[in-house]
Amino acid sequence: MTIVPTIIAVILIAAVMLPLFLLLVFAAADALGFSFAGRVLGLAVHAMIIELAIGSVVNVVGGFAMVALAIWGSLHFPEVAHRLLSLILIPVGLWRVWRGVVIWISSDRTQPSSDPAKKRPRHSDRSGSQGREDHLN
Repeated sequence: MTIVPTIIAVILIAAVMLPLFLLLVFAAADALGFSFAGRVLGLAVHAMIIELAIGSVVNVVGGFAMVALAIWGSLHFPEVAHRLLSLILIPVGLWRVWRGVVIWISSDRTQPSSDPAKKRPRHSDRSGSQGREDHLN
């Protein structure tokens, strides 16, 4: 049963190190003038998005585990002090869940959109006066 935590640890470490390794390869390829440097940078961006997704899932699962542990500890410890100390884990666990959700939402916003309407640059009138005159006339 010790192989499962080892496999999970290796996957998590690889997910963290892969974008950094790809950025190192990109920097070396770009410095040497290789033409594949842009593709390596694209791979690094996608690896970073995957890292953010894995990190957010780990935070959400870890937060729920902390809340469950706090509830279990508050119901099973005989001393009142230990029960109260267990309850302190609830806001910490909820904060960790919230942080994981925020990371997930922010990483979802950084992904490129496939919708052509969202890819068009937005032109705004910096003076703001023309839009008001059209509205009044």
